[in-house]
Amino acid sequence: PVVEEMLAHLGNFDPAAGEVLEGHRAIFRALMPGDAFAAFEKQVAEFGFSNALVTLEQAANAHGLRNA
Repeated sequence: PVVEEMLAHLGNFDPAAGEVLEGHRAIFRALMPGDAFAAFEKQVAEFGFSNALVTLEQAANAHGLRNA
């Protein structure tokens, strides 16, 4: 549910995405190891929501959390 919530915020260019990331950092870090998480974190922090959306969708798909 947290991933779906984040995808919705990013898709709506909603700044609340930053709050979701702060509150659930461990979940997103587990989905995106290493540099991928750092890039995602930077995208969200800089309001690059369209890029962050693509990054999160790819990670979620890779983990079978979404229907590709």
